[in-house]
Amino acid sequence: MATLEKKRIMRFYVVIVAIIFLFVVAGVRLFDIQVVDGEKYATRAVQQQNSEIILPATRGIIYDKNSTPIVSNTMFVSFAADPKITKPNAKKFSNIFGKVFDKPSQQYLAKLKSKKRFVWLERSVHPDIAKKIDIKSLDGIIAINEPRRLYHLEEIGGQLVGAINIEQKGIAGIEYRYDEMLRGQNGKLIMERDALGNQRPSVDFPKINPIDGNSVYLTIDQEYQTIAFDEIRRGVEKMKADAGHVVLLNPKSGAVLAMVNYPSLFPSRAVSSQNEQYKIYAIADMFEPGSVFKIVTAAAAIEKKSIQSTQKFFAENGEWKIKLSSDKIRTIKDSHPHGELTFQEAMETSSNIVMAKLSNIIGADDFYLTARNFGFGMSTGIDLPGESGGELKKPFQWSSTTLNTMSFGYEVGATPLQITLAYLVIANDGILMKPYLIEKIVDSNGEVIEENSPEKIRRVISEKTSRILKNMFVGVVERGTGSEAKIIGVSIAGKTGTSKKFVDGKYQDGIYNASFVGFYPADEPEIVCLVIIENPRVGSYYGGQASAPIFRAIAERIVNNKGLLTKILATENNLLAEEKNNFVPEISNTHIESAKIILEKRGMKYKIVGKGSLVVEQFPIAGTEYNDKIEINLITEEIENNIKSETANVRGMTLRRAINRLSKSNFEIVVNGSGIVVDQIESASTSSKKKITLICASKLATLGVGQ
Repeated sequence: MATLEKKRIMRFYVVIVAIIFLFVVAGVRLFDIQVVDGEKYATRAVQQQNSEIILPATRGIIYDKNSTPIVSNTMFVSFAADPKITKPNAKKFSNIFGKVFDKPSQQYLAKLKSKKRFVWLERSVHPDIAKKIDIKSLDGIIAINEPRRLYHLEEIGGQLVGAINIEQKGIAGIEYRYDEMLRGQNGKLIMERDALGNQRPSVDFPKINPIDGNSVYLTIDQEYQTIAFDEIRRGVEKMKADAGHVVLLNPKSGAVLAMVNYPSLFPSRAVSSQNEQYKIYAIADMFEPGSVFKIVTAAAAIEKKSIQSTQKFFAENGEWKIKLSSDKIRTIKDSHPHGELTFQEAMETSSNIVMAKLSNIIGADDFYLTARNFGFGMSTGIDLPGESGGELKKPFQWSSTTLNTMSFGYEVGATPLQITLAYLVIANDGILMKPYLIEKIVDSNGEVIEENSPEKIRRVISEKTSRILKNMFVGVVERGTGSEAKIIGVSIAGKTGTSKKFVDGKYQDGIYNASFVGFYPADEPEIVCLVIIENPRVGSYYGGQASAPIFRAIAERIVNNKGLLTKILATENNLLAEEKNNFVPEISNTHIESAKIILEKRGMKYKIVGKGSLVVEQFPIAGTEYNDKIEINLITEEIENNIKSETANVRGMTLRRAINRLSKSNFEIVVNGSGIVVDQIESASTSSKKKITLICASKLATLGVGQ
């Protein structure tokens, strides 16, 4: 009996010890959970109860120099889900999304079965489509308003404006360079889940509102950009070239007025930064400039050696053989043979031989110093990403032929912007300006936080030398290789250039860069413009025939729309000296999309007649005073058809308008009288062009004021 009692007592103690042990274990575990790992479990509890929703900031707007938005925002809708909540209805919800967005439902089902607490289902959905999703009936799915970028110019802005990705992050151009300022700061909202599983904003975590991005104001003129794009696209397509590029600068300030590549980039279609097309050719690529580099040779000859424009040189009848050693002879050729030429004539005919002879007079050190002062071989400092400094070898790196070769633009690498800036020096009385693209940056409250102003880099040549060079380049257009850039009534200074492309370590036969660079009006320059055509396959590959006509077309349209040419011709005819903004602009021979931008900017009503892509006529004509009762009719044709069209009938047009129209048709124009064109007579010419004589009547001139 005693033994049985002892066993009971023993079992009792065992139970007591076991209970105490369990309490100790539980206590230790509670201590571990509450004290040792308390913070970790508290955080996990919050995560299970709360979810964070990002409130995206609105990206800053990009404006042109006239405060016209060229990149803005609209609000789209994105859908996201918490898979833990949607799991019971995952199949149902995935079928709904699959039907609305016409995608496999399995695509959404996989996301809704994710172990994550937040997944995106669709991003940047158009509001009209988003309405088809009844968000209130889909527990665990939320709709978030997200700003989306609107590129008003699309490919016209192209590489310059750049693009952003799906995460609203800049990946190219201005969007990339100023991404930090444009994107702003996202806000957030903490959603708390109650006992029934419903979500509501947490009272413990206040909403953090987003801070919208800063807005950027460019020096770009939207009209100039559009005109340059239209004309370079037309030229590239007509000549079946690889590409084309245009740079327009304000010579007094260095401000970039237009910068265009074609083929271009559609910013709204960009998805990643791994794309060669994003490169801004004007600053990123260097090329051997050819004869446009003769500006350095001419400047050094005048500035360093006091060579006069009337001084004569023997051009060797087109072929100059130079003995380098007993068994090595180098031959320098001109495109056309000439005997004795003055310095001025050598520039007008673009003689390589005379420039090479001048380089021998100048010498290596002075030649290099002049090129360096013009800005070659160093970056310009423009506020854009990816700039190349070009290539300018130091004299100790030169071979026995380098000096002569560089005198006409080989063995040197320059970017299009560097070439344009060199001619800006001549237009700006010898002073180099720093190029800039950003006029100012304004925060979301309208406060200016950054502002740029014109900045002088240095005096490159004297004002006297710049005047001499300016006259030389006027002669190139009036009498020389740049005659295709000539506009009656506007004095233009410029230079042609043609260079073989250097590919894979050697020059490629039959593959050329054709260029023309100039400024106008030559006496009071307002614009410096460079045009480059890469590898033209149809027509001439010379800069004078391939690029100069595009320069002329751009210049004509700019002076017409801005009133410059009107002032010139009006002064000659004693007519009104100013074209006001309430007059219908000249938009004939303009791409339809560009015409729409120009008219909409002015608030003018219009009607498109036809389904073509080129405006071939407009009614009322340019210069007509506009009022709200007028609707401008745009008569359109396809570009290809227009190129093949016969001679335009310009009877009844003002002289300015007639010249503008006929210049596209490659005519030699002879003017008899002034005012309104009353008749036109075609005849043969001694040149390769047809000649057309315009008979004008001055007594009718007052009917065409401003046209």
